[in-house]
Amino acid sequence: MALQHLLEPMSKLGTFNHQDRYAKLPKLKLQHLYRSLDILSQSKEKIENHIFALNYNLFNMKIDVVFYDVTTFAFESVNQDELRNFGYSKDNKYNEVQVVMGLLIDSDGFPIGYELFNGSTFDGKTMTQALNNLKKDSV
Repeated sequence: MALQHLLEPMSKLGTFNHQDRYAKLPKLKLQHLYRSLDILSQSKEKIENHIFALNYNLFNMKIDVVFYDVTTFAFESVNQDELRNFGYSKDNKYNEVQVVMGLLIDSDGFPIGYELFNGSTFDGKTMTQALNNLKKDSV
């Protein structure tokens, strides 16, 4: 999935349908791609912290300024859950559920972390939580 995402981003179904493009990789069932997302989600903070620590040392990062941006990701669905919900859509997709994502980057544009919010969350309510999580993770 990571290789496909770097070369030509597409859905998990698209990745599954194009897996024969890569030599010497075992053939996977679609369910395994979806199940791996649960494992990655459970380890989000640990993975983020590890990647940040590697980049921090490799690029001699200095975190004196943090930039924050918020965007929305819509789903071709109307099924709501604890994360997917109707809200203000930046893509004018008002009849689809969405999630809100806040991204923190340093002054050189390197990602520091991200947070996902319920799709009905107002942008202005996200930054404080994202910064608090950044502080918590850096202690």
